[in-house]
Amino acid sequence: MMIRSSSFSCLIGLLLVSALHYAAACCTSADCRSGQTCLGAPDSCTNPNAPFNVGRCGTVSVSSCFSKNSIVDVLGKGPTPMQSLKVGDKILTGDSGYETVYAFGHWDDVSKTDFLEIEARIETGASGESQKTTFLQVTRDHLLYVHDRSFVPAIAVKVGDVIGTESAEQRAIVKTIRSVKETGLYAPLTPSGTLLVDGLKASCYVSLQEGLPENLELNGIPLVSQHLFSHWALSPIRLLCLGVSPSLCENRNTLDKENGYAWFTKLGFSIVDTLESFHNRSALQYTLAVAFAAFFGVFRGLEIVFGPLLAPTAVLAAAVLGRSLFKSKK
Repeated sequence: MMIRSSSFSCLIGLLLVSALHYAAACCTSADCRSGQTCLGAPDSCTNPNAPFNVGRCGTVSVSSCFSKNSIVDVLGKGPTPMQSLKVGDKILTGDSGYETVYAFGHWDDVSKTDFLEIEARIETGASGESQKTTFLQVTRDHLLYVHDRSFVPAIAVKVGDVIGTESAEQRAIVKTIRSVKETGLYAPLTPSGTLLVDGLKASCYVSLQEGLPENLELNGIPLVSQHLFSHWALSPIRLLCLGVSPSLCENRNTLDKENGYAWFTKLGFSIVDTLESFHNRSALQYTLAVAFAAFFGVFRGLEIVFGPLLAPTAVLAAAVLGRSLFKSKK
């Protein structure tokens, strides 16, 4: 049984690697389809058909984060600007209380970017006895929690929508939305995949596809929410950062020095691009989707059962036990 499971895992891994190479290998952006750029190709890359030492085509957007003016509530520090946030800080997420920032999906201190500035009035009580106004600056592709619609891209938020807040006793009604330019791009990641920014509930993730749909779509068919897909896909990273060593996920070890994106953020875009690239081969496209779900589902299952802190230890213990049992049967 163990050999069969191992073979199945290897088959899935081989399928994923082969698909990513076939659909996304590149040396320059000229090797990619329209709308994509070549990510991570080394200077020595001369042949995108070579099996190794190549880049990957992707559609990493110019920006996907909060601005430097965004405020989060840090345990022991209180309201803190996003640019002062660090890996290891515990921030208020809403339903899950305070959670550790285990990594950043994007960190860029210098880029000037277009943001949506959403003005919302936060009311407390059934008749809104207490009111305060908040302003959230977020890129158009970032996911926000809107009542009755779950997580949607910021560009889809409308005046009058009710955005999630810290508690069920509050509601934040969108009053105005305008475009602004600000410096800095920050995307902290928490174990629950959510956080409160300027008092409003947001996802840690973005919509990964062109057109910024609320759900991950293949051939126009919605499969799963963008938020849930990203949260599943980052399960291995959470196990690595929280269960193995937090230092592995510090900015200096994860972020691209040129654009500030974490390597796993770019990988997420590549996975979606791979699925979309087989748009004329539905059977293969859905087979890959199932393979991706199975691969990341294993890590997500371990995370749910053991938690991100203990899951790596549980895997190691199972491997040692399995090896011992296998040897004893010889």
